[in-house]
Amino acid sequence: MEENIKKKILAEMESIIGNSCYNGNIQNWGPGGEWYGEGREFRYPITFLDQGALKNKCRSSDPSMPIQRMRTGYYAFGANRLYIIQALEKVVERLESKYNFSPEKKPEVVFSEESTRIKSSLNNLIKCPVCRVPLKPKNLDKHFRKAHSDS
Repeated sequence: MEENIKKKILAEMESIIGNSCYNGNIQNWGPGGEWYGEGREFRYPITFLDQGALKNKCRSSDPSMPIQRMRTGYYAFGANRLYIIQALEKVVERLESKYNFSPEKKPEVVFSEESTRIKSSLNNLIKCPVCRVPLKPKNLDKHFRKAHSDS
């Protein structure tokens, strides 16, 4: 696999995992002291090593960094480390060897009348400004009254 494509895939997969953290003990208070409930999702920081020893804690993986530096990326859990980039690279290699995964190959796309109709209807959707749920524009008011009313 071409190195730049591999780095982009690794960075995207790490971002998905890093953004999947949740702590149920965090107290959520909003503006004006409004209680939002317990628990919050957050981005787990990834640490990279510069010159083998200097720690650099980041909020994301940058696919423009050299692959050797990228491979030093880990999540620190107390005294433990999860070398997330190395693990994800092994996953990609397994997908390549066992399942013929190749992002360079473009899948053959066959359009039918049905898929064109579905695509057309999906293009007409908007997102609720509060919860980001996709909706038809005509259903926004009904959704907002039902899902976001104070009653």
